[in-house]
Amino acid sequence: EDYIFFWRGIGYLLGIEDEYNICSGNYAETCQILAQIENEIAKPGIQNPPKGYDVVTTSFVEGINMYINGRYLVTKDAMFRFAYDLMDLPMYKVSVGDWCRFRVMKWVIWLMERVPGLSAFFTWSLSVYLRG
Repeated sequence: EDYIFFWRGIGYLLGIEDEYNICSGNYAETCQILAQIENEIAKPGIQNPPKGYDVVTTSFVEGINMYINGRYLVTKDAMFRFAYDLMDLPMYKVSVGDWCRFRVMKWVIWLMERVPGLSAFFTWSLSVYLRG
C-alpha cells in the first residue's frame, strides 16, 4: 500500500489527476489495472512490435554498452529473453552467449532485491563512472 501511495504522490506531482492515475486505488485495484496493462498492451506489444521498434531497442542497447566501454554485456536478444521471462511468455530463443547474459541479468536483479544497500551501491558506482 505504501509503495502505491508513493507512486500516486509522484503522479500528483507530475500533474496527473487521480481519475487518470493507475495508483489511485488500493493494492488489489492497482494490481488489477497493472495486470490488465501487461496482458492487453505489454505482452502483445513485445510479441508483435510496431514499426521502428528495432531501431529504438538497438539504440537503447548500444547506449547501455557505451557506458560499459563497449563490452557488450547487454544484447537485444538477452534483453528480450529477460522481458519474456519477466512476463511469463514462451521462452525467446537465444544463443549460448545471450543465455549467459540473461542469467547474469536475473542474478544481478535477484541480488539487488535481497542484499541491503546493493542497489544503492550500483547507483553510486554508475554515477562515479559517469562523472569520469
